Amino acid sequence: MKILFAPLGLQDTLTESRDPDTGALTSGAESPLLARCRKEMPDRIVLYLPKETAALQAQDRRYVQALALLGMELGTAFDVRAESRPEIGGDAPSQALTDDLTETLNTIRTDFPDAELIIHTDSAPAFFADAVQAALTADRTAAPAADAAPLPDNAEPIPADTDITAPAEIPVSEPAADAAAPAEIPAAEPQEDPAEKAAADAADAAIRNVLKTLIAQFEYRSALAVAKQSGSLPDAFIRLLEAAALRGTVGVGAMQQAFRQCGAEALLGGGNQYTDYYLQLALYVRKKMYGEFVHAVSPILPEIIISAIRKQFGLDINKYCIYGSRKWDHNKLVLEQMTGKFKESYVYHTKPRPGNLGVYVTTANLSALIENISVPKKDGKIMLDTLKLRSEIEEKLRGFAYYSVQPFTVADLQKVNARSPEEMIVQIRDYIRNYTDIPLSDEALRSYDAINEKLIALLG
Repeated sequence: MKILFAPLGLQDTLTESRDPDTGALTSGAESPLLARCRKEMPDRIVLYLPKETAALQAQDRRYVQALALLGMELGTAFDVRAESRPEIGGDAPSQALTDDLTETLNTIRTDFPDAELIIHTDSAPAFFADAVQAALTADRTAAPAADAAPLPDNAEPIPADTDITAPAEIPVSEPAADAAAPAEIPAAEPQEDPAEKAAADAADAAIRNVLKTLIAQFEYRSALAVAKQSGSLPDAFIRLLEAAALRGTVGVGAMQQAFRQCGAEALLGGGNQYTDYYLQLALYVRKKMYGEFVHAVSPILPEIIISAIRKQFGLDINKYCIYGSRKWDHNKLVLEQMTGKFKESYVYHTKPRPGNLGVYVTTANLSALIENISVPKKDGKIMLDTLKLRSEIEEKLRGFAYYSVQPFTVADLQKVNARSPEEMIVQIRDYIRNYTDIPLSDEALRSYDAINEKLIALLG
């Protein structure tokens, strides 16, 4: 496992692109942090946010959102943990900062002793590098060995010319000629203490019950940590659990390879990175992790609409993007005479917006493009469904998420959208299946259940 630890200061050159109506962050330009993540592709990113950057993160989630956009571009979903420290200033060195860095890094090393820890300090003031180095070495000094115990007062000194490396000869007496050979005594069979066996069986049963509970809750990483405490679980169970624990933490290719190696790739039901991303969203809803659902839903929506445009209209948006990214190539748009096709249409809006293109591809751009290339009577349904996807889910939830710091309920979401998360995830599913070329089979939709059934069967 590769963990990237990144203290962030105002020196990080993350620039902003905001929605003109809601003011919410929609993209961030490449910064040292994003460039490092693109290069290292870590399994987990721990952002250390002192007072100044913690305030910016609380304001619009710019750092987490920028990493989510980068993950979508790279075909993965970064596991990002933001460690906000609003009480600790990050503009000058202090003992409180060093102490907190030490505690944070020690926690990471304790929780993930075998992980490769990558330190990124290019996005923080220069003194952070010294503070992190001090934190890394704070508890690594070995205690000096104790002095040898003194000789007792009555100990005989060893003569100087004694060869202490030569073993002393121990006389061995010869057996008498007429002595009988000793009778061989058979080794006793080890007897297992019934009480110990009963205790071991009870401990094993308790671990298996805990594992079944965690698996039913789709908590594969927690289940794996518990499973490693037992030495009696089937190897096939451990390998499949390790593969399941990779879902949502590494790229889809690596995850599929892990399932392939344990002969269980069929459990995934096929698909690509967007299939797996949708299934992760559906799992958030199923586990009632509504905050994670709200914050994670926006990055996939442009990809869904791009896929619909490709399938329904034969238009590949990649032609108009900078290679390998979701940034508009404005020169290509001008050459292809596409710049006028991103204005909202009077057919669908009473007050259409001009559709100014920014740096990144957005759902607003794509929705307006469909309006301009569609035939109203023929393509009216896809156009209206795209508008609903954009306005009812992305725009409303994005604004709600950025300005909600407290946990929220289904009722809170319904006040914004009039739909429950369960209804929203079905809306996204139907759009994918009706209009896009993203594979989303029945087998893929129940892949988490199939994995759980196999794990329980192997566990016995």
